[in-house]
Amino acid sequence: MKTKTIRTFFTATILGTVALSGAALAGHNRTYDVTITNLTRAQSFTPILVVSHRSNSHLLFNAGEPASEELAALAEGGDTNPLNELLDETRGVSNTTTSEGLLDPGKSVTIQIKVRSRHDRLSMAAM
Repeated sequence: MKTKTIRTFFTATILGTVALSGAALAGHNRTYDVTITNLTRAQSFTPILVVSHRSNSHLLFNAGEPASEELAALAEGGDTNPLNELLDETRGVSNTTTSEGLLDPGKSVTIQIKVRSRHDRLSMAAM
């Protein structure tokens, strides 16, 4: 199975979305290697949740609205399980996966995630 690599660098708490190339996804299921590097000086990240989904899905939050209990559990205590379970049951989500352990400053982690065609976004969250 062919994989593509995406490298993402964050210097603060992770909460972001990456758009995938439509041409690369057309009619195919793909596996992506997502490499995340912690560029902070003294801040470790908790396990990182990565989710593949359709572009019209507002999965993690809506601007101006309170965070869900599941996102709050991640933001306040680093627990990815509630948000992972919620996303696994959410329409428009292709796949979720979570890294293991803390990501220390200056270190990188690579997470593999499967993406179905038409699911052209990857979102990430961690504390």
